[in-house]
Amino acid sequence: MGHFGRVCRGAEKKICGMGKDSCSSEETDSSDDENQQAKSLHLLHLKSLRTHEVGNENDMPRDNEWWETVQVGHGRLQCQLDTGAQASVMTAKQLKSVAPNARITKTYKRLVLYSQHQIVPRGCTTLKVKHKEKEIKVKFFIIDKAHNPILSGKVCKVLNLVKRIHEIDHNLKELLIQHPDLENATRSIPGTYSIKIDPTVTPVVHGPRRQPAALLPKITSELKEMEKRGIWQK
Repeated sequence: MGHFGRVCRGAEKKICGMGKDSCSSEETDSSDDENQQAKSLHLLHLKSLRTHEVGNENDMPRDNEWWETVQVGHGRLQCQLDTGAQASVMTAKQLKSVAPNARITKTYKRLVLYSQHQIVPRGCTTLKVKHKEKEIKVKFFIIDKAHNPILSGKVCKVLNLVKRIHEIDHNLKELLIQHPDLENATRSIPGTYSIKIDPTVTPVVHGPRRQPAALLPKITSELKEMEKRGIWQK
């Protein structure tokens, strides 16, 4: 494999950084055929994932992240709500704490980052996740590297943890009633401004600004219309 494959790639710890180093996810189905197992499978982009040394998870800064404590299996986990992820993830250590008897099934899927680095999960398992009165079964990918549990965007939506708002529709008449100054777009600015010329300064002649020939008729027409409305005068 060479130095790069044995050393550089092997020493990598970071799955994906937060903020500027964030990444996203994508999931596709893989074939069970043995010939397909060696191929690179673009299955999942995990947004805002960062690995941490075991024992330091409680030291993570969470002021700017979305977190929610939910019932997972027989325990409770504080999970990160990630609308950009299309799969849910937890570590083997976290799985043991909430469902020690859970069965991990083999998977040929890979976690693929924007950098095209792949993470091979140990497997996957299905656990019950409950938030308030809503309870669903969630498929988790189990990995060995330490990081915080992730709930995918689909799971967050089903559990009513997030809601997508497509559009905010305001009535034009209501807006004009609330903001009457918007109806009259042209008006004079209060106050008087005085421009003074310094006679000691040498005058400089600047040539007229060039305008595209195609726009000249429209510009002339608009200037005449503004003159008729009293916005400006010659």
